[in-house]
Amino acid sequence: MNNFIKHVSQWSIPTFFDTLSKSLVMALAAYLLSKEDFGVLTIAMLVFTYHPILQLGITDGLIIKLPGWYAEERLDEIYNSLRISLTYISIIVLFLILIGYFFVLIEKSVSDLYIIALIYTAAVLPYQAFNHYILYNRFVYRFDITLKARTLNFLLRLFLQLPLLWFFGLYGLAVGEFFIYFITLFYIDHLTKNRLSPQIDLKKIRSYLAFGIPIFTVSLTAIPAASLERALAAYIFDLNLIAEIGFMVLVGSILFIISGQVLSLFAQYAREYFTKLKDPVSAFLGFLGFLHLTSFIYLTLGSIFFWLTCSYIIPLFFNEYISVIGLLPLIYLLFLGRTIVSIYISWMLIIGERSKIAYSHLLFCFSTCLLIFFFNLYNEIALREFLQSLLIGINLQIAAITSYSLIRVGLSKYIPMVLLILSFYILPLQTLFILDRVDWIVFSLLNFSLFFIGFLISMKVSFIANQATYFKHILNKNYL
Repeated sequence: MNNFIKHVSQWSIPTFFDTLSKSLVMALAAYLLSKEDFGVLTIAMLVFTYHPILQLGITDGLIIKLPGWYAEERLDEIYNSLRISLTYISIIVLFLILIGYFFVLIEKSVSDLYIIALIYTAAVLPYQAFNHYILYNRFVYRFDITLKARTLNFLLRLFLQLPLLWFFGLYGLAVGEFFIYFITLFYIDHLTKNRLSPQIDLKKIRSYLAFGIPIFTVSLTAIPAASLERALAAYIFDLNLIAEIGFMVLVGSILFIISGQVLSLFAQYAREYFTKLKDPVSAFLGFLGFLHLTSFIYLTLGSIFFWLTCSYIIPLFFNEYISVIGLLPLIYLLFLGRTIVSIYISWMLIIGERSKIAYSHLLFCFSTCLLIFFFNLYNEIALREFLQSLLIGINLQIAAITSYSLIRVGLSKYIPMVLLILSFYILPLQTLFILDRVDWIVFSLLNFSLFFIGFLISMKVSFIANQATYFKHILNKNYL
């Protein structure tokens, strides 16, 4: 437990400040830029969202493998695999950058969107190198190095990117993104004992592709699912409404990113646990304990944060986005749903249920798109109906993925109970369908009440009541 708290602090404190600095930069961008420019930024940043597809699952597959290799003391395998992965993705990204630059040379004029997207593509190159160094130091438990490097990342956002945004606007923001990772790459390279120098090994690449391609199929559904609202908005709405979607996603993603970083560290511990014990049931109970704790923290901090945002931050600083206040409860529930889904998926990745993950993402994407199609069939769809479609889709995904998880661990008889608990959230969802504005205190109390009722019902099952025990086993590394 003490090691986990130490690692969480070394990993999560810079994550908190990095998330804070990113949010500050994006908030200042929303404040300084016109809605059209912020819409352009929202679309251009999809480059960072979708570029992991280029890995063909190699890096994502390694992230799953590395904790097991560490538990088996295969440190050289960790080091060499990340060198090969970095070389592979760097060659592909560099090739795309050259193609994009060639297009700029032959065209007489290109749009701001294209140039900003090209700058973000260029930033992917140092970002990937920096990220591979972070992965290496993280999985050999050199969190002191990741702490220093990510702290520099945070400081550069404040003292480099913010001034560039202030003085040069949209272009300054994009160029700042490139230089942040360019500088931190050199710093972490200096700190790390083993340099991730280029290495090409076709035999190893083929072996990594063998377990990476199944992960790639998951990524092909997971990445669109994670950015569905922005991708669909870019297709359906104009730049003003795209900017509003981007602003709401910025608000909703702050707590989601922080909880996701803590989840990634917990999943690292759980992967070592499963490598040693090969017990999916106890691992599931450990994740269930993590889910309940994370949901409680999200409901607590999220209620305060969203209330402050709606009551003070937007009215005082973001008058252009005053119209989204009535929609933020939908965003609040949407990112709570995404948090729950991400926890279930982390467990399913560990036990190798990748195809079921892909199916759940397809269910979310398909049901959401179908609802949006029907809303848009006779009248032009509004933002409220757009977000309601996303929220219904995420609830269907939660129901499906929870039901399958219970079947997988031999608890299928409790599916009706879980679906009953999930059905509680029809009440706040129905409230948001009827009312344009809700009182945040009443809305928060309603969600807390539903959470505790569901928790108490689940704890009546003696088997599920053991979740706290296995949660502690994973944190304390009692399996070693």
